[in-house]
Amino acid sequence: LFGNLPVALEQAGAYICEQHISLERYLSILSSSGVEILDDQPPILGPYQHTVRTAWEANFVAVASDANAGALFDIIAFLYADEIENDLLREIIKDTIISPIREDEGRQLETLLRPLLSYSLIRRNTGGESVSVHRMIQTVTKMRMSEQERDWALRSAILTLTRLVPTAGVPPSGITPRFASHVLSITPDLH
Repeated sequence: LFGNLPVALEQAGAYICEQHISLERYLSILSSSGVEILDDQPPILGPYQHTVRTAWEANFVAVASDANAGALFDIIAFLYADEIENDLLREIIKDTIISPIREDEGRQLETLLRPLLSYSLIRRNTGGESVSVHRMIQTVTKMRMSEQERDWALRSAILTLTRLVPTAGVPPSGITPRFASHVLSITPDLH
């Protein structure tokens, strides 16, 4: 549920203790309110005094200072968290580049991923051909977006995936329908 996020685990434990509720009740509340529940109770056991959302805010702001990296990160918030292929990220960059990058196509991806990796907002998967993002980071990212930013990021993801997932025939550039998990991930965000 919380992956490798000790702050989130501590906050969950603190909330359960303070509210005098069962783990089952907490999970029920969490499923209906999302990570907003974690803002209700700051950590009480560890040395940190911030909630999960506020602890990440500085990282989000730093990444957003690079318009291209920030835009890519916003789109990543809507994709399937466990396996975001480099091929897909390159296609997203082609479709949604905000401002020109003066590097060849092969280096563009690394340039845009560098701040996301440096601030531990994503991690590179074994083999280096994909990245992943914690679902809680995705949720907090979506929550902090304005409606306009959210619509843009969602539409950008849909635009690229629509182009890459063929309805019939041979997919462009040899890209296979392996992106179906991303399409399924986006579906709940459609209103």
